[in-house]
Amino acid sequence: MLEVPTLAFPCSDRPCILDTYSSDVAYGSVLSQLVDGQERPIAFFSSVMSPTQQNYCSTRRELLAVIASLQHFRHYLLNVPAILRTDHYSLKWLRTFKKSEGILARWLRLEFLRMHDMHPFLKVPMDLIMLFRKY
Repeated sequence: MLEVPTLAFPCSDRPCILDTYSSDVAYGSVLSQLVDGQERPIAFFSSVMSPTQQNYCSTRRELLAVIASLQHFRHYLLNVPAILRTDHYSLKWLRTFKKSEGILARWLRLEFLRMHDMHPFLKVPMDLIMLFRKY
């Protein structure tokens, strides 16, 4: 049986953790913070991809999930240290790109994407898996 998480109230003096995930048809994220040594969710976000976005390669779909999540939660993330966790190692590689083109270049130029640390996670958090049960 799964335990239903209780949302925590955001504190501006604690760093935020943003977990993003992308599937073939949808993407989503969980914004959380450490409260009393335990990671607690603050908010959830998910969206269904358009038919054009569903044709993206997996790297581009993961980057779409990151960009959409950062834009959705930007009011929580401004002036707060944040850790961005995603399950795609190629996004970390993209930050070292010298000459990117097209949509990747526009996304990588976004200032709020550059100011967050990216950490890959080895196991997808259960909160993200539950977001995609309906898709």
